[in-house]
Amino acid sequence: MILEIITIAVLAVLSLYDIKARELPRGLVYSSLIILLVARLLSGFQIPSKLVLVYALFDVVLLAMLAIMAWLKLIGWGDVAALAIIAASTPTPVYSARIMPPLLLVLIYYVIIVGILMVSTAIYNMVFHRSALSQLPPRYRIIYLFIARPLKAEKILKKPGWWYPLNLCGEYRTTFNIYLDPPDIARQVQQAISKGCVKKDSTIWVTYGLPGLPIITAAYILAILIGDKVFI
Repeated sequence: MILEIITIAVLAVLSLYDIKARELPRGLVYSSLIILLVARLLSGFQIPSKLVLVYALFDVVLLAMLAIMAWLKLIGWGDVAALAIIAASTPTPVYSARIMPPLLLVLIYYVIIVGILMVSTAIYNMVFHRSALSQLPPRYRIIYLFIARPLKAEKILKKPGWWYPLNLCGEYRTTFNIYLDPPDIARQVQQAISKGCVKKDSTIWVTYGLPGLPIITAAYILAILIGDKVFI
């Protein structure tokens, strides 16, 4: 249990960096990965070595798929790094998990948490922004219901945060560049205003760039405490 607690502590520290800057210190990531991997190898496993190899191979394949997604800029490399740390420290089922690989469990709980957040966004929009939703093109209405909210352009300019515009100058989309910082977001909106296709009092639909590390940390804790009992 000590190694899992250390892993949670590492993920918690990395989460703070992710919340603040959406970037992780490489030195801390690499050192944590190596130390936890060595610690796991030294502490040994409670299952046959052949099964350990099967779980390790599964994690490698899964991480490779996630790396491809990061290369396509669908997710951040920091998320992949955090999941690699989990795979290194907890490659085989522990505690409440009986069969399912911990890394897979973390991803499942991650999706569940994000799904809950999306439903919360939908409820918020239905209660407070139903009129704005009705003005959207039909093909985007349902998608924006779950992933976005309307903000005034002027508010984004003053405090862009990690709110990414989805409909500037009449162009609607459902994806955004995860590597844009708040100043870049404000610059995008200002450029649209300069073109005259957006006014300062215009309503822009924006989606929040969720920091992945806090969600991954919560998912890892759930994977340890609840495990795969609810799925098997």
